[in-house]
Amino acid sequence: MVLAYLAGRKSVTRRVVKDRAGCLIRTPGNFRISYPDSQNGFTLEWLDADGEPTGEHIDVRPPPVTPGDTIWVKETWRADILFDNLSPKQIFEYTPIKYEADGASDSEETLFSPGRIRQSIFMRRWMSRIVTPCVSLRVERLQDITESDAKAEGCTLYKDGKPIFPLCNAPFNEPPEKCVHRASFYKVWQTLNANRAPWDSNPWVWVISFRQFSPTGRTKETTPASYQE
Repeated sequence: MVLAYLAGRKSVTRRVVKDRAGCLIRTPGNFRISYPDSQNGFTLEWLDADGEPTGEHIDVRPPPVTPGDTIWVKETWRADILFDNLSPKQIFEYTPIKYEADGASDSEETLFSPGRIRQSIFMRRWMSRIVTPCVSLRVERLQDITESDAKAEGCTLYKDGKPIFPLCNAPFNEPPEKCVHRASFYKVWQTLNANRAPWDSNPWVWVISFRQFSPTGRTKETTPASYQE
């Protein structure tokens, strides 16, 4: 997904919505986000068939970000071998960092000797090379993702230039060429969430969009593709 962002293919991500007790929300219906106030916190308001609030709501844990917040991405990394015995917070700022997503380097640089691999969870804020603003937030059921939304997630699996849909075992009753991106998203989702929020559970998810990276080094503001249809 880091490579998908750097290639300009990813501009949206999904995160599971949980109630205050930390449980998944599987209640059917439609919801609208109610932003927090000083007394009630974050809620999802039930909507009727006409899109009007019914007065019922579910208290939920806050989403990871809201529009206007800054998103910074953690990824697997290395510092110089000289720092291998130090914890991430002991490494002084602006120390050179190598990102594993970049693969082997052909650089002749001899002043940096990559040390041990550090997992993304241990990355410090100053080490992140991907920093982008959140531009929109909504809630929907996981299985409601469209082909264009899945493409905006950066999910496309190819082998020798051809989609490898048959390897995904995705539950879509459509020809493979009609759901390549959704099948790829399904594969990625199951890899990360099969134990806590599998596809079949169809949980509610936060749909978070952010600025899309341009390979030229610029960014452009986008929303999930379904907003533009």
